[in-house]
Amino acid sequence: MVVRNSAVLAFNRGLLSELALARVDLSRYKMAAAVMVNWMPRVLGSMIFRPGTGYIGTTDGNAYARTIPFVFSATDTARIEVTAGALRFWVNDALVTRVAVGTTVTNGTFAADTSDWTDSSDAGASVTWSSASNVSFVGTGASNAILDQQVLVASADQGKRHALRIVILQGHFTFRVGTSLGDDSIINETTLDAGTHSIALTAGASFWIRFQASTTYSSTLASCVVEGASTLALPAPWLQADLPNLRKSQSGDVIFVGCVGYQQRRIERRATDSWSIVTYAPEDGPFRPINVTNTTLTPSALFGDITLTANKPLFKAGHVGALFRIESVGQATQNALSTADSFSDMVLVTGVGGQRQLTITISGTWVGTLSLQYSFNPDGPWADQGDTYTANQSLLTFSDGNDNQDIYYRIGFKSGAYTSGTAVVQLFFPSGTIVGICRVTGYTSNTEVSASVIKSMGGTSPTSDWFEGAWSTFRGFPAICSLWQGRLWWFATSIFGSVSDDYSSFDDTILGDSAPIIGQLDSGPVDNIYWAIGLQQLVLGTATAETSARSTYLGDPLTPTNFNVMVGSTQGSANVDALQMDRSGIFVQVTGSRVFSLDLDIYTYSYRSTELSLLVPDLNNAGIVQLALQNKPDRRLHCLRADGTVGILVWDEAENVTCWCEVEIAGGGIVEDISVLPAPGRAEDAVYYLVRRTVNGQTVRYHEKWALESECTGLPLAKNVDAHAVYSGAPAATLAAIAPHLVGQTVAVWGWNTVKPYIDGNGNKPGLDLGAYLVGADGSVGPLQFNGAEYSVTNAVVGLAYTASWQSMKQAFAAALGTPLNQTSRIPRAGVLLQNAHALGLRIGNDFDHLDDLPLDELPRISSADGAAPDTNAVLPVRDNQMSGFNDLWSTDSRVCLQAASPRPCTVLAFTVELETSG
Repeated sequence: MVVRNSAVLAFNRGLLSELALARVDLSRYKMAAAVMVNWMPRVLGSMIFRPGTGYIGTTDGNAYARTIPFVFSATDTARIEVTAGALRFWVNDALVTRVAVGTTVTNGTFAADTSDWTDSSDAGASVTWSSASNVSFVGTGASNAILDQQVLVASADQGKRHALRIVILQGHFTFRVGTSLGDDSIINETTLDAGTHSIALTAGASFWIRFQASTTYSSTLASCVVEGASTLALPAPWLQADLPNLRKSQSGDVIFVGCVGYQQRRIERRATDSWSIVTYAPEDGPFRPINVTNTTLTPSALFGDITLTANKPLFKAGHVGALFRIESVGQATQNALSTADSFSDMVLVTGVGGQRQLTITISGTWVGTLSLQYSFNPDGPWADQGDTYTANQSLLTFSDGNDNQDIYYRIGFKSGAYTSGTAVVQLFFPSGTIVGICRVTGYTSNTEVSASVIKSMGGTSPTSDWFEGAWSTFRGFPAICSLWQGRLWWFATSIFGSVSDDYSSFDDTILGDSAPIIGQLDSGPVDNIYWAIGLQQLVLGTATAETSARSTYLGDPLTPTNFNVMVGSTQGSANVDALQMDRSGIFVQVTGSRVFSLDLDIYTYSYRSTELSLLVPDLNNAGIVQLALQNKPDRRLHCLRADGTVGILVWDEAENVTCWCEVEIAGGGIVEDISVLPAPGRAEDAVYYLVRRTVNGQTVRYHEKWALESECTGLPLAKNVDAHAVYSGAPAATLAAIAPHLVGQTVAVWGWNTVKPYIDGNGNKPGLDLGAYLVGADGSVGPLQFNGAEYSVTNAVVGLAYTASWQSMKQAFAAALGTPLNQTSRIPRAGVLLQNAHALGLRIGNDFDHLDDLPLDELPRISSADGAAPDTNAVLPVRDNQMSGFNDLWSTDSRVCLQAASPRPCTVLAFTVELETSG
């Protein structure tokens, strides 16, 4: 018989699959676990009884939700709650809310007209009310359509935070709020796109609102009202089934969001309590290849709101919102000029002799001097041609005589040359082309749609030279996005990279390295791109491979001429968003159950994959549906499974730690979402779980936040219960309305009294396990009991209890005759080394049905008197005692099981066993 002592000094080896039960040759086998639930290992080696989760609030209507973390800086964060049809905003663990005020925007819904608003429009621009209770703003490009209103604030509401809810249906507005007409000292001038905006301001005695638009098509304002007392909620387009498919990328105060089947959105923040959701709708592309059929398009006008007619069936209802780029036959421009330093669009004159005749038409009512100017470059500089006009002209023909030269011409008011009125100037040249862009706004038939002209058309004649926008409801929208190398990238069946440093532009007329990048995947199911992350290369996950979009040489930026695609890994990805961990990418394999890292192979200049779940291939068989990364206190990858449990990978490359453990939430809670925010000044990140529970017969969904490990020492605080609430106040035995979110549930209570503290046998002032209680109908808990008597507390943590279980692999060592496999053994003695552990905080045994408390004779005594009882309520900063008897039987499978239970804290540093082996 061989007897040998062995120590498990580190719990950072984590779980090892039972499929490896015979792999005693593995160096990590001895310290690995077969079961590790609700124990949280540290890279350093110890494991702590998992911190509990604290109750924050419910989701909107207790509906299924996903959250989008918003991180502007380490000290400026938020969580965006997304439910079917709505967004809400959590800042500092509280919902953004609006207070009650009596202030109103008069006629803010434009129910019948624009009365109570002041039309301050520039000459040539207009504001028009429509029967749909909407207001259309039409400018001239140089002139603005403007509405103003002074809002009076009652003295009782002055100094309060007000919020304006603004709904824009189409176009773009500039918006400002100030203390006087046209001033922006309260809200600096900002651009509002089509969508819903909730913009907060602190009001004085009054404030002035201004909306203005310069677009030549209708920019439509639906409403502007003061929000009443409520939680801020903005409308969202997505249904519940869509929420797992949301993909996002953040730049400063803007989050770009894509989702399969939906036009992209921008979530914008202007202050911690000012948020917007708008459509993401670039106005200069991207476009499909040029039309190669004989179908022609005819715009009804050069600018404004027009009708677009096709000579053959072309349009679908899904084209509403689509862009069309049209190349004219000949060049025609028309502009309304009503300010100094305003000029018409230019035309390019070419040819010789009579071919160079430019036709000029001037109409309107105006006073001033118009000058004809020319340039050899479309960007200027411009010089006076010499001809000037002070009155209307009808079809004036101008020939410059500059044969075979390409010269641009324009006409307008120079500085000091405009007096009043609006001059409508038209230029026409029969040759050449002007490229116009419009967006479809309404569907009439398969040959006719209405549209808004974004870039002026060059003529009203039929043309077959046109391009359809790549994105629309009919063509589909890209769902995956990523910000990388100064571009916003979108992925669908194609790859779309924006103009450099302009995330809303895909203007393919830009030349050089800044031009947009449009590409394709070379092979594979390109319609199944599930994620994109920017590492040293831009890496995409598809159903069959992980592919890099890259330049020729590492470190070179991607450009239109230095762009190629290479497959690096062929694992294939599941439809789960990947994430970045330092220089690596982390993704879920197409099986849905295995996790891989992506790392750059400097020899092949592509990404290779390495499995992180190699030793636990069956751990996540329920299927992983979400990944979330925690950086502090250790690197932890939270893997949410389809069954609502969580697998956690504790990872440290330098220490060669790849440690898996599991989390199960108390009370049968089902985790449905995980998010992590940085917590500056603290040693731990803020980890949030969205948990579905059944409470008092009702299905509820709670935002719950992990407690800090520093809050789980028991000296005196121990937040080792889930969905917990915290009491702090006057001494009380009954905690009134402490847990209304847990009505009818049995809760555990950890509490202490700072006025009359409990002092344990070591002289510490720990908290106490005060037992289990049923939460009353009003959310009250108590009266609390300790040692058979009513006990008042000044502080308490009340929540749902859970247990933590750890089971070793076979204690397979001490074999004198070779392999320990198939030999009987038993453990006669064992010992533990603990930290910040309740006297009864850990039980130990050979299986979970046969667990014992640690020996009581090792505990401090309640008093110094002879024969004083051991202090079973003590919390021991360190517990390091000799090995003692361990109840085990001879078998071929000797194991050690450790178990902790709420609310008692415990940290295990090591355990030792004495193993007897036959042979």
